[in-house]
Amino acid sequence: MIRVLVVDDNQEFRAAVRDLLEGDLQIRVVGEACDGLQAISLTAHLQPDLILMDIAMPLMNGLEATSAIRERWPQVIVILVTAIPSNSYQQISDRCGANAFLPKEEMGSRLIPTMHRLACATLPVWRKFFPKLIKAGSSFRPPPAGASAESAAACIRVP
Repeated sequence: MIRVLVVDDNQEFRAAVRDLLEGDLQIRVVGEACDGLQAISLTAHLQPDLILMDIAMPLMNGLEATSAIRERWPQVIVILVTAIPSNSYQQISDRCGANAFLPKEEMGSRLIPTMHRLACATLPVWRKFFPKLIKAGSSFRPPPAGASAESAAACIRVP
């Protein structure tokens, strides 16, 4: 399960994203924030796996919030989004520590696959399978950070 925090100052956009993500059984929206300061507070409280973060917001923009979140919680995946696509935003998002950048106009087709790709490459695989492995009596060693799904699978030994 990928736990998601949606951060955007537009309530209608947040609702549309929630509706889009509810169609995927592996994704659960755990919270919504309307600015970067609230995003930081909710990240501390909710411990999401992934944050979908708008760039242009009041009080604290998404770039500043992403930098602060990645500094405190480097394991959290951040996907930056904007309605104003620009190559400079892509470069800036890389510098602030975002895992990915998506123009809002492409989210309908690219958001869910991007979320799954990043989660498989970033989230600890052992967290998803550990309870089942213990019950099955398998031996297990956690994969290295950033391990691919294939290399993570090699860490699991089922009798």
